Amino acid sequence: MFKRKGLEPLIATILLIVVAVILVTIVLAWGKDFSTTGLNKVNTVLDDTCSAATINLSNCDYNPTTDTITFYLKNTSSSYTFDANNFKANIIDDANVLNSQMDAPLTSAAISPGATVVVSTNTTITDTTRAKVSVRSTTCPNIAFGDITCS
Repeated sequence: MFKRKGLEPLIATILLIVVAVILVTIVLAWGKDFSTTGLNKVNTVLDDTCSAATINLSNCDYNPTTDTITFYLKNTSSSYTFDANNFKANIIDDANVLNSQMDAPLTSAAISPGATVVVSTNTTITDTTRAKVSVRSTTCPNIAFGDITCS
């Protein structure tokens, strides 16, 4: 009689591969569900607190004599109050970021819904005809942001 020595190891190898693929599929399905559920919970929390947080920038002016940029920052939301020192700004001149994430806070008081504050900051720009100001909330950076060009 002939013994088939190669057939049993081949079947065992195929069974091991099938079992491994099934286990990997189960773990990936669980991991996807686990991470999706966790991300949805985080997004819900962020959306609840920041969903109404919006701002508007207007009346931007650059004074080359004093190197001062002045603009109005308005809380356009109907229910969200921005805390004091909540905003950071980038000032861009000729595509060069002059003050990235300025250390000085833009506002020293909370901004209630509908309120407008005058923001004034010192900076030196090379192109005295215009500069772009980008303002972003530190607590709701994906929703509460605005850009304006100063002249």
